[in-house]
Parts: sequence; structure tokens; C-alpha cells
Amino acid sequence: MPKKGNREMEAFIQLTEETPEQTIWAVRIIERIGGRPLHLYPPGVIIASIPLEHLRTLKANSLIASIDLGEIEEARIGKAAAEAAFAMSAWNRHLRRRRLAPSGLTGAPLRRGGKRDKPRRVRRLLPKRNSISSLPEE
Repeated sequence: MPKKGNREMEAFIQLTEETPEQTIWAVRIIERIGGRPLHLYPPGVIIASIPLEHLRTLKANSLIASIDLGEIEEARIGKAAAEAAFAMSAWNRHLRRRRLAPSGLTGAPLRRGGKRDKPRRVRRLLPKRNSISSLPEE
């Protein structure tokens, strides 16, 4: 399910028009009510964390065509334009991944002591622990 921390939820927001100006205005409105835009899928889709107490206010705004907090139906995805359909599918995958992940473990795996480990792709880029000491001295 969408994130429910601090009385906020992640929302899939579709705008009434697909222009850069309208996207900028929508982002400003989201920020003004205390929300945080997380992803922009131009043209016309914003993923944002929205305070629940301002959800009705945002829905009533003329810039907003729809706000989804849950999965979007496949029939609606099939009728959408290619860019919007891509964003809708990404949103649904995001929600499914969150639902399948054990609670509290949606991030990196835990090491001993409860600290989060770095993701595998980041660890590959880091030097091995003793690699600096094993370098030949000049």
C-alpha cells in the first residue's frame, strides 16, 4: 500500500492538461499544502507524498484530473496515452512491490546491529575493505 507515515500518502496525480506550465503550477500547489513531489512523468503525471488532511483540497483544484492512492485498473491503463500508461504501470508495480515486501524491510537488508547494508550495486563500486592496505607502498 502507499506510504502512511506522518498522515501522508503517496498519490498518483494526473493533470487536466499536459503542459509544462501546468505541471509547474501543480508542483507549487502540492508544495504549498505541505506535500512533496517525488516523480514527474511528463506530460501531465506527478507522483507525490500528500498530507491526508489536504487531499480534498487538492482533488477540488481545476488543474487536477484525478488522484489515485491505490492501484489503477488495467482497463484505464489500456485507454490512456502511451506516456500516461507507462506512468500508471510504474505506479502499479511500485505498489505491488511495497505490498509484497515484509513490513519495515522495504529498504536495504539489515546487518548485525540493525544497521542497513548498502545496496549490492553500490557495494560493487566501493573498494574492498582491506584493498587500501594491500596496495604496494611507494
